[in-house]
Amino acid sequence: MRLFGKYFRVGFFGSAFGEELNGREYVYKEPKLTHILELTEELKTLYGKRTGQEIGHIDAGKDVSKMDASKCVLQITKIDPYVEEDKRDTFFENNVNLSNFMFETPFTQSGKSHADDVSQQFKRKTILTVAGSFPSMLTRLPVLRKRDVIVTPIENAIEDINKRNVHIATEVNRIPLNPKTLTQVLQGSALPQVNEGALSICKIFLNPELPQPREHVRMLCDSLFEFLNHIRDGLSKNKQIITTDHDKHFHFEMEAGFKQLEAEIKEYISKAHLERTDPDQSSESGLTEQDDDTTDDSEATTPRGRRNRASPALASLSVTGRKRTNTTLPLTDSYPRRKEKTESPLISPRATTPKMPKLPAHKKPPPPAIPPPK
Repeated sequence: MRLFGKYFRVGFFGSAFGEELNGREYVYKEPKLTHILELTEELKTLYGKRTGQEIGHIDAGKDVSKMDASKCVLQITKIDPYVEEDKRDTFFENNVNLSNFMFETPFTQSGKSHADDVSQQFKRKTILTVAGSFPSMLTRLPVLRKRDVIVTPIENAIEDINKRNVHIATEVNRIPLNPKTLTQVLQGSALPQVNEGALSICKIFLNPELPQPREHVRMLCDSLFEFLNHIRDGLSKNKQIITTDHDKHFHFEMEAGFKQLEAEIKEYISKAHLERTDPDQSSESGLTEQDDDTTDDSEATTPRGRRNRASPALASLSVTGRKRTNTTLPLTDSYPRRKEKTESPLISPRATTPKMPKLPAHKKPPPPAIPPPK
């Protein structure tokens, strides 16, 4: 796989940086294997020499407006490309012409970053738009626009389930299969003792006593059904590659745990009273209604009736049931006069019978026997 790079958002805050950098934000493109601590130490050393001051570092969720302007700090955050178009399908298309980037910040209404309950966990998506696009000849591009999107707790839960689905599908569809990583992923998803995330989400957001937006509940149920299908596929493939008795015993434990997990999740989904409709049923019902509207007496139900409507030249030909009226077709190029058959002279059967070849004397059949006289 080609390594396109890793992106970081770097904010400069402090009067010692000068008017060109103070309060400005940039997107840095670094090699794929670069860690955020490496970039932080490199920039702190570089700008410490330029400003002659000690450079500090703050988290992305901290409010920079309440900081002392005389101190120089860097705000460094790992960001990911944000692609809004749905037309990018390949890995190459998702890593070129990148002008939007995103990072997420968890928060709660009480002021804490993380909540004890998933029903109180919000998330803020910050989308950055740079001047230009990556890959670029420059290692950094300035941020021109920044906007925030607030994600509600149920939307956050849906995104967590979808991320888990992508992770499981990646391991299940890997060619060749990696038994070690596949077992680890299934262990963290199929066993109810380990995977409390899916059950806790069902208990909170699929509870009829705590109403949620119907559209979000339906999306959550679809994600949970996909979650169960990926685990089922993974268990079937894992059963084909296990060899030792220890692996077989552990696989049976995962299957038993998955049955319990599947039963509990489906019970919560049934309590949500959602009717999952198949899109194919609507099309079939529409075709059935269209067929019911047509009657046997209409000309459209017979091939001859369709020809009457398609060609105005046959308008004089009427069809009623199985009766036909003798009419004369008009003389047009589409319907030329039928040629009369010419009678051929009669030929006698003896003239058409082939002559038998003459046989030699020794091969001639014997003459018929003469009956004795009476």
